[in-house]
Amino acid sequence: MRRHKVLIILIVLVVVSSFLFLMYGLNPNSYQYALSLRVPKLIAIALTGSGIALSSVIFQTVTNNRILTDASDDTPQSTSNNTDCNIQLSEPKNFKNLINDLYPM
Repeated sequence: MRRHKVLIILIVLVVVSSFLFLMYGLNPNSYQYALSLRVPKLIAIALTGSGIALSSVIFQTVTNNRILTDASDDTPQSTSNNTDCNIQLSEPKNFKNLINDLYPM
């Protein structure tokens, strides 16, 4: 329930700040010109933010970072049980050994 309230508050803040960004300082003589510059900026900001958020979630999921999981989750975070990641951490002597360690044939 608390998460829903926080999410609703954040959505309201985004909508209000977007509205203020679009409308602040407009006058009847220049509103069309100002909006033609501000709307693409707002769209670019939204796309960039959502792209960064999505890539962060994907990266944290792939690396099994616990920061995205619920703190009450009691599952052990041992990498030895993970069947998705079979990389053994050893110090390679050169680039060819590194590739062979990552992609065994």
